[in-house]
Amino acid sequence: MIISWKLGRAMALLTGFSLLVACSQLPRNPVPVELMPAAEIPGMPNIRAGAGHISPIFEADLLQSYKDESKEMFRAADGTLVYPHLALSGGGPNGAFGAGFLNGWTKTGKRPVFKVVSGVSTGALIAPFAFLGSDHDQALHDFYTTTTTRDIFHLDNLLFRLFFRESLADTSPLSKLIDGHITPELMSEIAKAHQHGRRLYMGTVDLDSQRFMVWNMGLIAAKGTPEALMLFRKVMLASSSVPVAFSPVFFDVVAQGKHYDEMHVDGGVAARTAQKLFVPEQG
Repeated sequence: MIISWKLGRAMALLTGFSLLVACSQLPRNPVPVELMPAAEIPGMPNIRAGAGHISPIFEADLLQSYKDESKEMFRAADGTLVYPHLALSGGGPNGAFGAGFLNGWTKTGKRPVFKVVSGVSTGALIAPFAFLGSDHDQALHDFYTTTTTRDIFHLDNLLFRLFFRESLADTSPLSKLIDGHITPELMSEIAKAHQHGRRLYMGTVDLDSQRFMVWNMGLIAAKGTPEALMLFRKVMLASSSVPVAFSPVFFDVVAQGKHYDEMHVDGGVAARTAQKLFVPEQG
């Protein structure tokens, strides 16, 4: 399995972001280039993979998922196995259309249980609820219909932020919104689904390496620790953090026994939809 990526169409945004970061003079301890492939979240190995190279760990995990699943969950009326996948894209506030679509799909009585759900950008905000099924339709509906701009970000002195901050907007409201919805109870549900052979993925972009990163969110949830809960929330925030407009999200990582930081932003700058996260290796 190889994870494909492309950042060309986002280079203007990333260049602008780099200039913005340079102005704000963020204190950084980035991973040295030669150690980037080895960087991991402390205490949580194998929960993510970078684009552009084969990931044996993700391959093995996906194969394990077929052993863990209940075959009846994905067996069609004619006896064949059918594995529904849902790829949730970006779109900012237009994510409300995706939420509405899922609610409408439930009402038809034909919405399946998804084997794999993956999301980038605003799709990452929808993904946990879509993954858990129609019991969470109301929470998803409320997230997109009762949320205002003020609940997502604050805009204060733009000129001041341009020169002294790492973004044009303060996204602490979005962080609080995610914290309120991604609870320990929700994490337990995601962990249970993961253990039963289903998979939830999200994507972010590591600005230092300019690589698209895929996160195995169900595996994170299965850790069941406060650190895992915090990481899950941070990945969601990072995947929906538009470069320049929103602050990057920093992750503490370890490489060869030393601690560094990575700076991640909206996964949508690299992949318009999460369908492009996993593709067959090209010969």
